Formats: sequence, C-alpha cells, structure tokens
Amino acid sequence: MALYWKSVEWPALSSVTIWETFATESFGRPVRSAASETLPGAAAMLDAIAATGVYLGVVSNKKGDFLRVEARHLGWDRYFGALVGALDAERDKPAPEPVRLALKGSGVTPGPAVWIAGDADIDLECAHNAGCTAVLIRAAAPGHGEFDAHPPAGHFGGCDALSKYVKNL
Repeated sequence: MALYWKSVEWPALSSVTIWETFATESFGRPVRSAASETLPGAAAMLDAIAATGVYLGVVSNKKGDFLRVEARHLGWDRYFGALVGALDAERDKPAPEPVRLALKGSGVTPGPAVWIAGDADIDLECAHNAGCTAVLIRAAAPGHGEFDAHPPAGHFGGCDALSKYVKNL
C-alpha cells in the first residue's frame, strides 16, 4: 500500500467527495456491467466509508444526467447523498460550486474535514479552490513537482488502500 503524506496528522473526516475514482471513464459509451466498469476495490471502498457514517458525494466532469444513470446502473447511487456532474452547478470543477452543491443539505460545510479524492490535477485544484483536503488516488505516487500548484495532502495507491485507511480511523 503506497501512502504519501504531506503532514503527520490528517484533518478529521466528516465528508468524502469522490470523483471518477470509483468508476472508469465511459463518456458517450453505453453503461456496461459493474464488473467491467469499476476500479479494483471500489465497491469495498464505498462500503467501508459508508459504514463509518461519513457523508459521500460525487463531483464529476461527466454530464450530470449520465453520471446518475451510471451510478444507478452500478447500484452505487445508494452510497451518495449527491451526484453532481457537469452542467449541474453554476460552474464546473475546478470551481468550488460543484462541491458546495454536493454538500448542500448534508449539514457538512466545505473545509479541511472534507476530503476530496481524485486521480487528476483538476480534482486537486477543485479541492483547493473549495478549501477542502485534496487526496490523490492512483497507483503512481505524485512525481516531484507534479502537483506544485495544488498539492495533495496525501496519496493512496488505490481504492483498497483508502478503504484500509478509513477502516482504521
């Protein structure tokens, strides 16, 4: 399990906003079976986080209607308080509006206790713009200088690693 830490102590976790980390890109393609669309360990990660009572939301670059159809097809819409896609908010990520919309009505406000997990620079930039904790989830650790403008607070090598971490909180 590869972990990268910028600091010794992480902020308290009250919410996690997951980007496309839970499913592979499928823009413009028919939704296939959950087994062919999901990343390894994604279902267990969602189960582990949901079991803690932490609020889960999705902010995606996928068009909102398509995102919600995909989540429903996978049976994962039950995990999320909100599924926010492109064109759902006044502005799309990396602006903070989609994060605010994903948290609306949850009782959680954007801040360091909200972890935004993603696999791309735009996800980390959005986390910083919203004042939240940016978490990188991908196999490769961040390269030297790769995310200088919007550095992640931490790195998990995949869904399994994040799931194990959350179980030990």
